[in-house]
Amino acid sequence: SVSSSLTSGVEHLVAGHSSWAALKSDGSLVVWGANPQADVSAVAGSLTSGVVQAAASTYGGWAALKSDGSVVTWGDSTYGGNSASVASSISSGVKQLYHSAFDFAARKDDGSLVAWGQYSASHYLSPVSSDLASGWTEDLLDFEAWNTPLALAADGRLVIWGTEASASHSLGGPVISNVKQVAITSSCRAILKQDGSVVAFGNSRCGDTASLGVASKLTSGCVELRGTHMDSFAVLKDDGSVVTWGSDSAGRNTGGDSSAFASQLASGVIAIKELRWGFLAFKSDASLVCWGYAANGGDCSAVTASFTATTLTETATTTVTTTATMTHTTETATATSVTMTSTVTVTFTTLTATVTTATQTLTTVTATTTTTTETSTTTSSTATATLTTVTQTLTTTTTLSSQTATVTDTTTLTTTVSATVSTTVSATVSTTLSMTVTHTISTTITATATGTTLGTPDAANTNSTTD
Repeated sequence: SVSSSLTSGVEHLVAGHSSWAALKSDGSLVVWGANPQADVSAVAGSLTSGVVQAAASTYGGWAALKSDGSVVTWGDSTYGGNSASVASSISSGVKQLYHSAFDFAARKDDGSLVAWGQYSASHYLSPVSSDLASGWTEDLLDFEAWNTPLALAADGRLVIWGTEASASHSLGGPVISNVKQVAITSSCRAILKQDGSVVAFGNSRCGDTASLGVASKLTSGCVELRGTHMDSFAVLKDDGSVVTWGSDSAGRNTGGDSSAFASQLASGVIAIKELRWGFLAFKSDASLVCWGYAANGGDCSAVTASFTATTLTETATTTVTTTATMTHTTETATATSVTMTSTVTVTFTTLTATVTTATQTLTTVTATTTTTTETSTTTSSTATATLTTVTQTLTTTTTLSSQTATVTDTTTLTTTVSATVSTTVSATVSTTLSMTVTHTISTTITATATGTTLGTPDAANTNSTTD
């Protein structure tokens, strides 16, 4: 019994044919189930530590990748459990394992792809040996096989070998470029290309799209491809419609005939999923459509009534990093020139008139603008604060010998403070511009006159402006 080994530390479970494997945190692999699939007696010592990946073929072969890049195999020898033919190639340098119904593939750090199993014998691989020798530096997009394995590289290159590889020659095989997705059935293979077209090859009941009347519908706009085990295909198109074709060897509807649901599959479909004998379609209105062989999942009428919008709920978390860029123009405060005119009129015999230090101070002129935007557009805001003309008349009166002298000092000050702020931001930004301008004007006027009549002299002025 392995139950005591499964009480803690299990990180990953893998299901095989009548058997299971549990990968533990200490790098050990625990295997149980029916024999020969679960018979690890020949390799038990290699599975106690250092295991990083386990894989099972559909029909009973097992493989384990170790941290030193070697691969250990056991189980049904026909379906990949015996790797003697490629032992030297998978003893080191392996980075990733892939599995299918009957075969395995190993991607190596030198860019090669090594395959073994029922349909990966040397005579099947020889036509594509040079195509598997290099160029597999990235994780495979797919590895599918019944009797005809297909390896899809990250660059869209599809390499085909096995019993029906020759059937792909009419499509450009055994190496086909610009492939996005593949789907297989027990007798046929279909290929979704990057241009949105779908082609198929294999048995005429599922591989001949022209005679099945769907070829014209598959020339463009295809976005998703699925295939059942029992020789039927379904394609989701970009208009939300679904195209289906194929049937099994007994002529049963295994999903290829969707005519009974034509109106429901004409639009609004957002995803499709294959069953062993049929298909499911998920629609944007949260309804579920299923068709195919009723006894094996093709009839879901008993559960569709309880299928609600919550069934299709997806939670997507998106993290958006917003960069706010703020550009300020030069803030400029401009004080205009200050002109002061003082006039002294004296009409006395003896007169001394003095005006000392007349001071005018203007402090704290503040221009403030706040710009807030919540859009991802560029916003330009201009704020102008203008101090209007200030006129101040200072009159000083001095009485001498019952006579009156009047000095009038007129000061004209015009100050314009202009601040322009241009802000480009894709977040919420608050900008405050504050400016303080201080002006001090000091004036000293001295006038002295002696005589009967002195007329109207102009006093000497001393003016200063501080910004």
